[in-house]
Amino acid sequence: MRDAAPLILRVATGAIFAMHGWQKLSAGVPNVSMFLGQLGFPAPELFAVLLIAAELGGGILLILGLFTHWVAKVLAFVAVVALVLVHNLHS
Repeated sequence: MRDAAPLILRVATGAIFAMHGWQKLSAGVPNVSMFLGQLGFPAPELFAVLLIAAELGGGILLILGLFTHWVAKVLAFVAVVALVLVHNLHS
């Protein structure tokens, strides 16, 4: 079971990111852009597209086990930015 742990974690994390990306894509880029703009994010239109691509595409790549090293770095960055933005909203 020890050898399966990285696979399970990679697939679970990829599924979570892919689902969040799918939710944003389903809501529409303009809605995600408006949300990012309300948070004070610069260039919200551009970053809405990049965010959706990172979450949906990165999640799928993690599930498939492709480019995991680079995808994990991008998704970690997305998660840290989200954490900082949410923390600043509640401060």
